[in-house]
Amino acid sequence: MTTENASAPNGGKLAASEIAKFTMYTEIFGNRERAELAMHHPLLNETEVLQTRPIRDLFKTVKLHVMLHETGCCFSAPSGSGKSTALEMLVALLHMQLPGLPVYMHLTLNHQIPSIRAFFKHFLVTVNHPERKGETSDIRQRVVDCIVDDARISGFDMAVLIIDEAQAMSFQDFKFLKDIGNQLRDKHVSLIPVLMGQHPEMEEVREGLKRNRGLHLIARFCMHITPFSSFDREDDLVEIMRGIDHTCYPTGSEISWTAFFLPLAWQHGFRIENEAHNFMLAILDAAPSGAKGTFCFPARQTFFAIRRFLLSVSRLDGPDFRVPPDAWQVAVFDAGLDEAMRLIHSERPESNPNVET
Repeated sequence: MTTENASAPNGGKLAASEIAKFTMYTEIFGNRERAELAMHHPLLNETEVLQTRPIRDLFKTVKLHVMLHETGCCFSAPSGSGKSTALEMLVALLHMQLPGLPVYMHLTLNHQIPSIRAFFKHFLVTVNHPERKGETSDIRQRVVDCIVDDARISGFDMAVLIIDEAQAMSFQDFKFLKDIGNQLRDKHVSLIPVLMGQHPEMEEVREGLKRNRGLHLIARFCMHITPFSSFDREDDLVEIMRGIDHTCYPTGSEISWTAFFLPLAWQHGFRIENEAHNFMLAILDAAPSGAKGTFCFPARQTFFAIRRFLLSVSRLDGPDFRVPPDAWQVAVFDAGLDEAMRLIHSERPESNPNVET
């Protein structure tokens, strides 16, 4: 069978744009069926989130704010820290522990149309309301009514609004959000906004609110900006790699993610969790000078390095599999972890005294 006639796992034909990717996977795995499965592997396509310490810390803080009906829940982190991925997991955890609680995910547009009408139409998408026509006042009321209905049906009399890319919020956005919160409060419904923005831009947004005499908005939404935790210790890598050893694909099988890439090595005892220390050593070697012991490493490039490592060593799979001595150094370099750490370190106002390695 030629690659042009290759079929996707769902029985359909691969699009022309996927042929090169399919061919690459066939070369790596030497097996057409595994190549087809690799096209949709959750680790390669980032479609499944592994729970990590930063995500658990985020959830604990947000859950406390929800329990207290506190509105000023704001986080920031450098680019590449896994903020958006963490918010996806946050939504799942809230649904799991507080079934029925209305949780909305709102993505702030970095290029906004500065109009009240556009703002509320965008919010209609967030609250999953199908009707987006009408006068501005009607659209605004529709947003409020939708949240009220969801909150009352749930029995919580509250709703959580998670705002990603909060550093793109304008002064008007904060005022509109306050107005919505006030209208909901009049109907005895609490709105709990959770803001996640990029550092240092999020801090600059708060300074902008001060300059515009928006202290009431700071008090409501971002009195304290909590740093979203980054990976900064070997235990973070151990947890991630243990998850890769224990999460299975295809769904319903007993094939771990590690076994998918290294089936023979897996059968003979290889576990990627045991590589956490070597990975950490490679990260330490790549850390910016002057930041040893006081640095963090971003989630995006960390997972990229793991994917790069597994794809690379999968060609070497066998019962006597041994990790090449420079495999992790190559993966760290290809992932750009060194440059990402330099960027993060240059943006940090001070070193973190609580880092453990």
